This record gives sequence, structure tokens and C-alpha cells, in this order.
Amino acid sequence: MASEAKRGAVRLATNYGRLMSTLLIGLLEVPLQIYWLGKDGFALIGLLGPTIGLTAILQDMVTRSMVRELGVAYHSGDDAKFRAVTNACWAISIVAAIISAGLFAILTFLVVPNLTMPPSFVAPTQWYTATGGVMSCMLILFTPTANMYLVAERFALQNTWIVGRRLCFFVSAVVLLLVMGRNDVPASIRMYGIVSSLAVIGLLLLSVVMMWSSDRRTIPKPWKADRETLREI
Repeated sequence: MASEAKRGAVRLATNYGRLMSTLLIGLLEVPLQIYWLGKDGFALIGLLGPTIGLTAILQDMVTRSMVRELGVAYHSGDDAKFRAVTNACWAISIVAAIISAGLFAILTFLVVPNLTMPPSFVAPTQWYTATGGVMSCMLILFTPTANMYLVAERFALQNTWIVGRRLCFFVSAVVLLLVMGRNDVPASIRMYGIVSSLAVIGLLLLSVVMMWSSDRRTIPKPWKADRETLREI
């Protein structure tokens, strides 16, 4: 009973810590981007941000579809069942990542060139959406492993990764402002997309490696996914 209460307290504390941290980062990030990129650059990122965020909806759908099944299988103590569910979740994530890649290809090569903007902004904006697409596809692809922090009740680490991903964008903006200055907004937008996406992917891969190292059952074999488990998920 005491152990359950302790886990609940840790989860509550880390959740509120995550919310407060991401709020603070957001409050600092917006004026920083306006100062660095100017109103036009910030408006462009603001326009593309919700579009890129559409993949977050897809990621959330994937997460919701598999967390329950992963949790039931993990706590059942049946290794064979857990591996089967893990493999099925990975098969679903691969399909979702491919769909996301298609959406970003449309956004990058069909939508962006037809937006009203100075010609010098078109190519950097395509870099921004393309790198954001790669990042989003990676986040969707590794959703089963990321979900394991929640399933295994590692709430502190789960919230640390979430705050860390958010912090990647803020730190990238600070570093690039110091290195590149404010004179070349198109180049800054391009590098912002590249550096922030690489930072998020690097942090994601670190979290994946840590989970795979701590529980080798979570290492995927999606080619072994069976239809019955896929239908259940």
C-alpha cells in the first residue's frame, strides 16, 4: 500500500514538474525566437508549427492504441505474450511512420512552394519541414519503446524525456543565435530545423537504448507480429 502511494506521489510530482518546466520553456522560447528571427521568421515557424503538430496527433493515436495492451502484457508476467504485443505495436508504428513521411513529403514539396513568402525563404522552409518530418517519423516509429517508460511506471524518466525534447528547441535557438547572429533569417530557419531535429532524435535514441538495455524483451522484431495480436491492438 505504501509502495503504491509512493508511486502515485512520484507520478504526480513529476507530471506537475513536467508541466511547469514546459510552460517556463515556452514562455522563454517565444520572445527569444521573435528577437532572433524577427516577426516574419517567427510568423513562418508559427504557421508551420501547427502543421508539423498534426503528426503529434498521429503519434497520440498510436500511443493510445497500444499503451493498454502493452501494460496488460507487461504486468501479466507472460514473456511470450509481451513479446508478441511489442512486435505488433512496432508493426503499427512502422505503418504510422510511413503515413507521416508521406504527409511531410506533400507538405515539403507541394504545399510550401505555394505559400506566399519571399523566394529566399522557400528552400530554408523546405529544410525546416523536411527535418521536422524526419524527427516526427522517428518519434512515431519509436513510440512502443517510449511508451514502456509509462508502462513500467518509470515516471521520472518519462517526464524527463518529454521536458528534454522540449528543451532541445530552446537550446538550439540559443546556440544558433550566439553562433549565427540575427542577420541571415533564412539560413537561421534552415539551421534551426536541422539542429533542433537532430537534438531531439539524439535524445530519443538515448532513451531507446536505455530501455532496450534495461529490458531486452523490448527490442523489437516486427516481422514476427501476428494478425491476431494486431487485431486486438
